[in-house]
Amino acid sequence: MPDRRGFLKLTGAAVAAATVALPTAAYAQRASGCLLYIGSYAHAITTLASSDLSTVSSAAGLASPSYLTVHPNGRFLYAVDEQTAGTVTGFTIGAGGVLTQLNTVSCGGNGPAQLTVDPTGKYVLTANYGDGTVGVNALNADGSVGASTDLVRHQGATPHAHMARFAPSGRFVLVSDLGTDQVFAYQLRGGKLKQTAVTALPTGTGPRHFRFAPGNTVYLVGESDSSLRTFSYNPVSGALTQRHVQPATKDTYSVRNYPSEIALSPDNVFCYVGNRGGDVITTFDISTGTPRVLSDVSVHGQWPRHFAVTADRIWVANQNSSNLTAFDRDPLTGLPTYTSQLALGSPSFVLPAHSR
Repeated sequence: MPDRRGFLKLTGAAVAAATVALPTAAYAQRASGCLLYIGSYAHAITTLASSDLSTVSSAAGLASPSYLTVHPNGRFLYAVDEQTAGTVTGFTIGAGGVLTQLNTVSCGGNGPAQLTVDPTGKYVLTANYGDGTVGVNALNADGSVGASTDLVRHQGATPHAHMARFAPSGRFVLVSDLGTDQVFAYQLRGGKLKQTAVTALPTGTGPRHFRFAPGNTVYLVGESDSSLRTFSYNPVSGALTQRHVQPATKDTYSVRNYPSEIALSPDNVFCYVGNRGGDVITTFDISTGTPRVLSDVSVHGQWPRHFAVTADRIWVANQNSSNLTAFDRDPLTGLPTYTSQLALGSPSFVLPAHSR
């Protein structure tokens, strides 16, 4: 598998990363009135109106703001800068969704690929792909990023932490490590991470992103083996037990496929997987708990690094073709239908949020 930086060279322009926990109510709403915050490898976070993809504003100043997340109170936005000396930057979300930068602080690691805010809103965690670390920074009352409170380093020949996501209860945060083929479970106490469990996956899985679902279920995509895996989640220890594994696409492609993002419909009936190489969004019916593949739909671009799902829309960030594509989503069948696109430099992340 090409290394992360090898992927980025394919763009001929910039660099790479990618999903995020939004306040549940905002994420489940329909797209009308929604703003889209677009992370990128093109030195800017662009704010778009979801209705027509027109530009509302742009926040420059970061080289690769490739992954974004919103504070639980909806007032602040945070972005990684995916550099060797990785950082986290805080922004206030103003009227109409305009971002105003607060400050930038080191995340303590190399190449932060993803970040998330804990449910209390007191800490921001970064999954640092470059050196396989998980960083914790305090968050101040004004939304600015505070000092580092912890930095945990995964062990192994080539650790590559890729995602940190809190369980719905907030008791555990799971971290997938693409390099060690493991999923770590931690508890966050007073800004410190305490490991409680490690789930080992088959060698060559390359666990990238995952989602929690009802019934203590976790769906995870393997970037290296192009898989979709279903797990039972232990809410007492944070450990995972695999129940099912299947291909991440419906069809077979002539090029190697690398799954990127995974997302669920707001009603938890459908699961979507972004596939780079095949360049499709694959839809699965998960109403029974075991995914049943329905279709592959072209993203009308190349290298879909990230996408976002609402009740009636899907937006896809196509990194290598530098375009954002929009789809209507049928809430009954779950299937997306292409509607439009916008040229946008090396987009890497889509964050829907309602304006304040």
